[in-house]
Amino acid sequence: MNDSNLTNELRRIAVTQEAMGDTIKTILEIVAPMRKEVTEIKSVIADIPEMKADIKTIKAVIRDTNQQVQNHEKRLTRLETKAA
Repeated sequence: MNDSNLTNELRRIAVTQEAMGDTIKTILEIVAPMRKEVTEIKSVIADIPEMKADIKTIKAVIRDTNQQVQNHEKRLTRLETKAA
């Protein structure tokens, strides 16, 4: 390989490296926000068991409240029947 061919080859390699560098920078710009999103998703996933426990508690409270309302309805009906 003569000096001219070697110089051309080195230029081609330099251009290729620069293009690859730009491509890598572009990829990093795309991937960087995704890392943050993955971290946020992991945080939400970590909270799911606590949310499930909270939902179970809320359901239990609603069931209890519904039973109390039904009990009050029965009592009111009996009182209204006696008063009539």
